[in-house]
Formats: sequence, C-alpha cells, structure tokens
Amino acid sequence: MPELWGRSNLYFWRDRRGLEVDVLVEHADGFSLMEVKAGRTVPSNALKNVCTLRELSNVPGDNWMVYGGDQRQQRSKATILGWRNLPEYVTTITSAS
Repeated sequence: MPELWGRSNLYFWRDRRGLEVDVLVEHADGFSLMEVKAGRTVPSNALKNVCTLRELSNVPGDNWMVYGGDQRQQRSKATILGWRNLPEYVTTITSAS
C-alpha cells in the first residue's frame, strides 16, 4: 500500500462554529476531503460537513467517506468506501498528489 499517513500534506479541519472534517489531503490543484465513520451504515447527514467545507472553500477536489461497512458507493457528492477499501483511497490520493 502506498505511504500516505506520514505525509505533511494531511490536515484536520475544525472552525469556531464547529464545522469539522476528519482528513484534508492537499494537492497542487486543490484538496481531497474525507470523513470517517465507524458505523456499518452511512448516516444521512454523514457528508454534511464535507460538502459545506467544499462549498465554502470553492477549491476543487474529491470528497470521500470511509465507514465501517463493506460496500463502495458512488454518490453525487462523494465516493463512499468500506474501511476494507481504504487502500483504494490511499492509491487514488497518492497518485493524484
């Protein structure tokens, strides 16, 4: 699996209002946002903060969510990955940066 976790372009985001995103990965042309959820189902509001930060920043990039389930889902605003598919995310991010 490509190395991602020791990189200096990984960030966590929280503002004064409580808007929080678990992982931001900075790229030369924008950044990817990732939300991490432990549950085996995807809550209906799971991507709220990711989408809000994306709209506020107006910076290009991909939105991702990793959750405790097994299915990969492509939604209009994000790619949802089961935790076992995390290597797919890491490969995508390292090849994009």
